[in-house]
Amino acid sequence: IFAEGVDKILKYNGSINFYMVFGGTNFQFTNGGDQTLAYHPIITSYDYNAIITECGDTYPTKFKAVRDIIAKYLPLPTNPNTGIITKRFIWYTSV
Repeated sequence: IFAEGVDKILKYNGSINFYMVFGGTNFQFTNGGDQTLAYHPIITSYDYNAIITECGDTYPTKFKAVRDIIAKYLPLPTNPNTGIITKRFIWYTSV
């Protein structure tokens, strides 16, 4: 559904903004929650299935889908920087 929406917007020469194109976190005093039928607390992270994660990784399926759709309407660089970086993660069990 997401990819179809992006494709339709670009097909009709529309503008699109990916908010947030990457996740971000605010651990200050602005946390909250949503309320549909019941209150559900939400942590203060903007990493809601963004195209790029907070640490710069891509969500491969979503990122590739968006990139492929954009390529239908705009030329992509001939030697694009894919942003793929080999990273090593360390988890701390205690501090």
